[in-house]
Amino acid sequence: MRNPDSDATLALLAWLRDHGSRFPGSAPATIEGMGLGLTAATDLAIEDPILFVPRDLWLTRKTTHTAQHALLESLPEDRLPHTMVRLALLLVLEREEPDSFFRPYLDSLGEPTLPGVLTTQQRELLAGLPLLGWIEEQHTSFASEWRDLHAWLGTAHPDAAARCGNDPRVWSWALGHVMQRCFSVDLEGDEVWVIVPGMDLCNHADEPNAQYFAEDDGWYLEATRPIPRGEQITIRYGSTKTSTDLLLYYGFVTPRNSNDRIKLTLELAPDDPDAAEKRAAIDVLGLTTESLVDASGHVPTAFLNAVILWGLESAAFRNEAPDLEDDKLAVAALERVAEAVESARESFLAMVAGSASLQAPGTAPPAPLRAYGHNVERLHADLADALRAQAASVRAEGGRSEVFVPMDGEGHFAIANVRVGP
Repeated sequence: MRNPDSDATLALLAWLRDHGSRFPGSAPATIEGMGLGLTAATDLAIEDPILFVPRDLWLTRKTTHTAQHALLESLPEDRLPHTMVRLALLLVLEREEPDSFFRPYLDSLGEPTLPGVLTTQQRELLAGLPLLGWIEEQHTSFASEWRDLHAWLGTAHPDAAARCGNDPRVWSWALGHVMQRCFSVDLEGDEVWVIVPGMDLCNHADEPNAQYFAEDDGWYLEATRPIPRGEQITIRYGSTKTSTDLLLYYGFVTPRNSNDRIKLTLELAPDDPDAAEKRAAIDVLGLTTESLVDASGHVPTAFLNAVILWGLESAAFRNEAPDLEDDKLAVAALERVAEAVESARESFLAMVAGSASLQAPGTAPPAPLRAYGHNVERLHADLADALRAQAASVRAEGGRSEVFVPMDGEGHFAIANVRVGP
C-alpha cells in the first residue's frame, strides 16, 4: 500500500465509501516500519465500531462483480483445489482487466513483502542460513505452479493466458498478496478464503486491540479494549504462527514471538555399545526422541526420559535394577539438553556471522530478516537458561514427582527387560 495521501489510496477510500463501507472509528495513516495502516480517529471504547466492509466488495472465488466469474467457476477442482490459489488467479486476471470493478483496490496494491521475491544480492547475503532454503523452496514452488497453470490456461482459456503473459513474477505478486491479505470465512456452508479491501489495512500484533467477524451483510471490526485517538488499530493474523510462518507468509516478524519453538532431536553416540537395545527400549516405553520446546524450557517427560535413557553408560543401562530416579540423572539430562541447545545457538551464530543481512541495519534484505535472526538467537539463549534453571532447582531441592523411566507390571525397570542383541 502507498501512503495515505497518495492518489491511489484516496481513490481506494472513495471507492470503499461509495459502495457502502464505513470507517466510523478509524483513518488510514503511515505506520513507522510497517507502511500504511489504520489508526483510531477518536477515543474508542470496548466494542466501538471501527470499520465495516459490505459483502459485495469481498474478493472470493464466488465474486460476481468480475468478468472472470465464469472462468473461475469452470476450473476443475483437480487443477486448483485450494480456494487461496483460485483467489490468486482472480487477482492476476483482474489486474489485466482495464474495466475491473476492483480497479481502485488493485491500483492501491504495491509489491508484497514476501521474502520469496528476494533479489540475487539478497540471496547471496543469506547464503548458509536454513532460512534461505525455505525461501527458495517457496519461490520455486510459486514458479512451478505458475508454469503448470499457465500451460493449462493456454489450452483451456487461451485469451486469458495471453492477457496474463507468462512471467512467474506475476504469480508471485498475486499469490503473495493473497497469502498476506486473505481471511478464512464460512461462506454459505463452505470455508473459503476472502480478501476484504480496507480490512487488510490492519497490521498484526501479538496482543491486538481489535477483532473482526463476518456477518451475512459484511465484515465488521470493533475495539476489544479502550483505544486512544491516534493509536494504531491492530488484529491478530493467527494465534499459533511462528516467526517463520509470519516471515514466509506475511513478510514481517514480531519480537519475542511466544509461538516460536526449537526442535530438539536426540542422537545416539555412534560408538554406543547399547545402541540397538536403547532404540528398542524407546519403542517399548513409548518415549520420543524429538520434541518442540519453547522458551519456557518445559521439556515433555517422554522426551526427558529418553534423554536419561540415551545418556546411560553401558553398566548402568544393563543393570537389572538401575537407580533411574537418582536426582543426578535428571540434572545431567537437563544439562545435556541445555548443552545441545547452546551448541545449536553457536552454530546459528556462526552462520549469522557471515550474513550481513542479519546484522547491521541498512543492508539489502528487509528488516524482518534481521528480526527473524534475533528471535532465533534469543529463543535458543532463553531455552538454555530455562533448562539450566530447572537443573539447578532439582539439584537444590532434590526429589521429583515423576518416574523418568517407568517400571513394568512386576515392579522391574522396563529397560532391563528389553534385549534385542546378544
